[in-house]
Amino acid sequence: MVPTDSSALTLDHLRRYVTGGHMGSLYPVGGEPEWRRPIAAATNDSRNLVPEGLFVALLGERTDGHRFVPAAYVAGAAVLLVAPSLHGDLAATPGRDAALPPAVIWQVDDPLAALQGLAAWWRARFDLPVIGITGSVGKTTAKAVLASALDTAALPALASPRSFNNEIGLPLTLLGLGDRHRAAVLEMGIYDVGDIAFLSRIARQTIGVVLNVDAVHLERAGSLERIARAKAEMITTLPRGGTAVLNHDDPRVRAMASAAPGAVSTFGLETGADWQGQDLQPLSDGLALTIAHRTGRYGVRSRLPGRHHALALLAAAAVMEALGVSVARIIAALEAVSAPASRQRLLRLAGDGLLIDDTYNASPLSMLAALDLLAAQDAPRRVAILADMLELGPLAEASHRQVGARAAEVVDLLMAVGPLSRYAAEAAQGGALWFEDKAALRAALPALLRPGDAILVKGSRGMAMEDVVGWLSDAG
Repeated sequence: MVPTDSSALTLDHLRRYVTGGHMGSLYPVGGEPEWRRPIAAATNDSRNLVPEGLFVALLGERTDGHRFVPAAYVAGAAVLLVAPSLHGDLAATPGRDAALPPAVIWQVDDPLAALQGLAAWWRARFDLPVIGITGSVGKTTAKAVLASALDTAALPALASPRSFNNEIGLPLTLLGLGDRHRAAVLEMGIYDVGDIAFLSRIARQTIGVVLNVDAVHLERAGSLERIARAKAEMITTLPRGGTAVLNHDDPRVRAMASAAPGAVSTFGLETGADWQGQDLQPLSDGLALTIAHRTGRYGVRSRLPGRHHALALLAAAAVMEALGVSVARIIAALEAVSAPASRQRLLRLAGDGLLIDDTYNASPLSMLAALDLLAAQDAPRRVAILADMLELGPLAEASHRQVGARAAEVVDLLMAVGPLSRYAAEAAQGGALWFEDKAALRAALPALLRPGDAILVKGSRGMAMEDVVGWLSDAG
């Protein structure tokens, strides 16, 4: 669901789009619609529909959204975007609040293509900077940090909710653009070459940020080089007046500068970055660092915990400079950024223990970042419970060994779970235990943990490590 404001998309805009030669036909249900009425939100999930919103019926891998069209109508949808003859007789569907205005059926051959076309048309109505963010790891964090910093600098931005970074989520986000926005910050994800090029035709980003290239979805893309080609589309699709914002520390990203059609700005922790982070001091409740820029050196005390947030802050600084924000306002905005809604949850356990729940997903870079956060915790013992990283293809063994070696440097006890994680336990050597599966881990946990432990739990989505978080939370 993407909220909109009073100046945003209306039924009349939709009517003009359709009657202007674009796809589909409109059919009122229950009377003549109030065409100037704003469309309150756009969603493809009937459970998230708000009254007077737009519901898009899509055919998914597990279900057909047309099954939920009657429920969306009853819930108060203003617009129902459907394929022909798949919506039933809505006028005869009981349960809709009689106080709601009439609805409109937007009937098209391809609801997803219609959603994308409408979003591209709507975005083209706004002359404002659009910042696209891609990377194997950290897109959601970087987006949230940048959007928060822009708001602080009096540049309110539309931002992708959660991880709306694909061919569905990005157009749903863009339909939320309104006159109050001074920028838009959009995540763009990939599975393979061509994905970002397609999204760029809808978003028309003016600033492109590339965070990193890592072995995420490697089994689908085939190689790191192909992932880099896919990410580089963020840069090659920029207009000549656009700006590429690149992670100087990642050689594959740094090389994208040669393909930029316009200006290039870099960020990173290594010498040579336009916005360089120095003297990082991870704190239990934040991060201290010095930012070196051509205009001087600036001390920053951030409320964002973990070294991985340093790159998000530096990327935000580079984007804001490209938007013409003064360095003084940039530094002030970075210090004002509060912790974004994160997939990492810090939970207190009985006996003054700490649980870092980072179970959403895992890749080599995100594993290393999570270990850095664990290392910053002031606790009698630091314990990491790490499961397999999936979809790494030929890099699986080396990646798990890299994580295990880093764990050996920062934790007192590593519990590795799953067949691939055996490599991590071997690399960690002393202080590491390996479990074939979660059942074996669960049986051993009570004897291994102590009051006051700081515990990190992380693994790929397919490993369902939230089960372990549940066990630890229940025990605490």
